[in-house]
Parts: sequence; structure tokens; C-alpha cells
Amino acid sequence: MKHFHYNVVVLKNHKITTKIAAILFCITLCPLNSLVLASNFDITQQRVIESTNQPDQWLVHGRTYAEQRYSPLNQINTETVKNLGIAWVFETDTNRGHEATPIVVDDIMFSTSAWSIVYANDAKTGEMIWKFDPKVPKEKAYFVCCDVVNRGVAVWQGKVFFGTIDGRLIALDAKTGEMIWEKMTVNPSQAYSITGAPRVVKNKVVIGNGGAEYGVRGYVSAYDADTGDLVWRFYTLPGNPACPLYTSPSPRDQRGSRMPSSACKTKAPTHPGTSRCFTNHSASAYEAMTFFASLFCLIFYTSPSPRASSL
Repeated sequence: MKHFHYNVVVLKNHKITTKIAAILFCITLCPLNSLVLASNFDITQQRVIESTNQPDQWLVHGRTYAEQRYSPLNQINTETVKNLGIAWVFETDTNRGHEATPIVVDDIMFSTSAWSIVYANDAKTGEMIWKFDPKVPKEKAYFVCCDVVNRGVAVWQGKVFFGTIDGRLIALDAKTGEMIWEKMTVNPSQAYSITGAPRVVKNKVVIGNGGAEYGVRGYVSAYDADTGDLVWRFYTLPGNPACPLYTSPSPRDQRGSRMPSSACKTKAPTHPGTSRCFTNHSASAYEAMTFFASLFCLIFYTSPSPRASSL
């Protein structure tokens, strides 16, 4: 039997259950139901900052806001690594790409598989608590370069946030997996996609998108974690975002401020020597983001160049 478990294999010492940095699974002695009921999954900015001193937590993408993906745990070392073995395996019903970093909060592991499907599992036993399938239209695979992958979720104040291949941002109840809200973050008539994991800062869910290789214009958006309302949007290329393709939900300039109605009459700039509009080309912020808590500054990578925006 083939096992497709790229991001959900737990390793353990043959004598004791261990914790590993890349895939962090914590030991729990509580029954599954009481474990879920006992947690509010109340991740806040302060708790993330303090988690640097809590090596048994993996609360955000990359473990901390610095996203160094480093764990100071020392139970696995040069002497004990030879004793590692498989503790449990969870199959995700697909052999498509798996790229998510699991998030572990209060001994519950949240991860994603292909087609933007989300799972909550008991981190000790692997038993599935809930599963959410956003029912992404399969034809959307035509607009992704590198398989229908998803890089994971964000957990914040009782909610699980994730993006979908077809451009939606969805909030789930962390305890039940039921949908709280969803927002279409892109123009669905264009070749946009979302494979990156959201980041949550100051109650704002920050998400980018992919599709630069298909000619769309990249941007980063922030949504209110409670309501799903758009708070700001930053376009990664210069130009007039009030072009008809980018007026939803409202015209905004590159700093996220609302634009005057007269701006809609302004012709967008073009590439030198061509008639091609800047607003229709490139620079997707599809994944890499880092938040500097001390500066309240979000750094994100695009192709072809890095950009920074303060929150």
C-alpha cells in the first residue's frame, strides 16, 4: 500500500515519544474530546511573541514571527536520532503535492493537503478530529504552475484561516471545522490562485496570491479576522489599481488608502515602449512573508523583487 503522508508522519523514540522541530507534535494525556473542549485556541500576538520561550509550541508558520523554522528542543540529538521510528501515519486521500507546515496549538495539529483541504488531528495519536473540503473547482488546476498545493493555515483567537486554489480566504471554527466566513480575494475570471499560508497580525489576516507567470497583477491584502472585511490592499507593481479588473471590492492606492472617484478616469501607466498596462502583469506575493513585531513591519517576497509594507 502506498502511503501519502508527506507532512503528517510522526517520529518517535522506541522507548519514549519525542518532539521533533520540523514536524512538531506534543504529548498529551487527555482524552481527545476533552482535549478539544478544553482549548479555546486563543492565539494572540502576545502569545506568539512569548512562544519563543515555549519550544513545545508551533503556533504560527515558521514557529515564531521570525519564521526561522528552528526549534530549541534537544530531545533528538546525535545520540538518540538512531532510535527514531514511525509513531503514526495519517493518509490524506490524495497523491498530489503536500507542502504545508503543520500548526500545533494545545496538542491539536492543523494541516492542509492538496486542493486546499484542511485537517485537524490529535497530535499524539493522529486521529482526525475534523476535515474541511472547500470544494475547489478542479478546472482551477489549469492556472497553477506547480500542482494544487497548499502551504498551511493560520490559527488566531479560535479560528483557522486558509486560502484556496481558486482565490478564497476562509475562516473556520477551530473546534468544529465549521465555516465562519469566506471571501473571494481575487478576480475569479483571471488566472489568480492562492497556495500560500496566511499570516495574522493585529487581528488582520494577511494573504497574497499567485499567477504572475500567467500575467496577473500581484497584491497583498489584509482582512479583519472577525468579520472578513477588507482592511487594506497593497499592489506590488506601480500603476492605477482602479482599472476595471481591480475595482472589487473598492479602488485603493498602493498604500491601501481609498482612491478618489476621479482616479478611475486616469489611464494606467504602461511598460516603456509598449502598450501593455502595468496593472495586468507580474509580481505575485504568493508565499514568503515575515512580520517584525518590534517594527510592526511586514516583509514579503515577490518576483522579481522584495517589497516591504508597514501594518
